[in-house]
Amino acid sequence: MSQTKSALSQVKKRDGRIVQFDQNRITGAIFKAMEAVEKQKSVEDQKPDTTLRKEAAKVSDKVLAELKKKYRSGGIPS
Repeated sequence: MSQTKSALSQVKKRDGRIVQFDQNRITGAIFKAMEAVEKQKSVEDQKPDTTLRKEAAKVSDKVLAELKKKYRSGGIPS
């Protein structure tokens, strides 16, 4: 999973708590979603976990880039 150093250091959870930002959590959630979709395919059409992890990391990097754009002047994403 990607470990890009981020200007984002905190995130606001749904319950209002402020916690350390962790890109690995975003990557993990994306991977789980991709994995669920893959399991619906026939076995021979499924991508290996290593491929899914790489793809999830790429998507996570794109998410982080968009968050950095949106919050470049500060603020805490929720």
